[in-house]
Amino acid sequence: MKKAISWGVLSVILSFIQGVFLARLLTVDIRGEISLVVTFLNLILPLCTMGLKQSISYTFNREGNIALPIKMFIKIIAIVTFLILGSLVAFLVYKSTFIFMLPELAIFYIARTVFDILCFTYILSKRVDSLNKLICFRLLIDIIALVFLNAIGADTTSYIILMYGFSSLLCLFILVITNKTVAQSATDNLSFNVIVKKGVLYGLPLFFIGLNTSFDSLMLGYFIDTKAVAFYHVAVSLAAMLWILPNLLSPIFFSNSLGKGIKESKSLILKMFLLYSSFIIPIVISVFISPFVFSIIYGPVYVDASKAFNILIFAYFIMLPYKIINPFLAANGFVFYPTVIFAFGFVLNFILNIELIPLFGIVGASYSTLVSYGLCSLMFILYYLKVSNVK
Repeated sequence: MKKAISWGVLSVILSFIQGVFLARLLTVDIRGEISLVVTFLNLILPLCTMGLKQSISYTFNREGNIALPIKMFIKIIAIVTFLILGSLVAFLVYKSTFIFMLPELAIFYIARTVFDILCFTYILSKRVDSLNKLICFRLLIDIIALVFLNAIGADTTSYIILMYGFSSLLCLFILVITNKTVAQSATDNLSFNVIVKKGVLYGLPLFFIGLNTSFDSLMLGYFIDTKAVAFYHVAVSLAAMLWILPNLLSPIFFSNSLGKGIKESKSLILKMFLLYSSFIIPIVISVFISPFVFSIIYGPVYVDASKAFNILIFAYFIMLPYKIINPFLAANGFVFYPTVIFAFGFVLNFILNIELIPLFGIVGASYSTLVSYGLCSLMFILYYLKVSNVK
């Protein structure tokens, strides 16, 4: 676990450095365009992966499989490609200016989606540290390539997306050749339909929770401009630092909790809650110094992003119960009601965004997220108390 956390922390640091380079080296408009591309990927990823990483891990752990049957692998690739291309059509309808970047977008999205699904092999073999190493490698390539593109004056949106696609393909290739992800001899008596149905229930909660901030960015791009998207994206990136530890521990907890009862996790969940309760004072302090922090890290042009951060930091704190508890629930098959809860959260956030974004811009989007996250977190806690029989 220590190795996995260490490499996970390094991946977060590299991701943060990448974000700083994007803000410092690119114009605000190009930074906003890149943010839209990445935001849309984060939005559709849970849908296009169909929760298969978690579903395959859960099913194969019960059946004793370690590799995908070749026929199932081909079906997955075909469905993923169809879903990605369909999603890209929707994206191009939303922002037609990206139509000339369709090949770059397709390569980037398909490679990242297939990589995410095949990560099940690391979860099954409890080698999350190896997965985090590979992610660090990808981020390092992206940073070096970004600096190179800027040095030669080729730091356009198209070239940067192509760079993301190349690094994602390279990591996918490394994953496939270093792991037994697909095998002709793998047991082929598993129902593909059953795995997909289970996966959808894993993927939908992730999709709906991601819809809040991801859809915020898309609506900002629609109602305001790419500059607002850039500001909101850096605010979200900094606020999301609160989720570093639960995000790092989530695949570990999921892997270790497969097939175990939810009651066994109570003491660990309580310790996580106590740990994060100590973050209140630093969070309050961060609100007062945020304009200075944004100016130093991202540059004076991004100072206004602190207005969104001061709201989002509390939204992300409120959602910590979900981030802490969900891996244990998912590992034990409790996935339906979280889907319903976050579907409600999306509808609420959508309605609030329509009303608030045209009036208040990034601040309105931030308040929408705060309200929807708050209500979803409360409902999720109540659901956990019910299924774990806590009196």
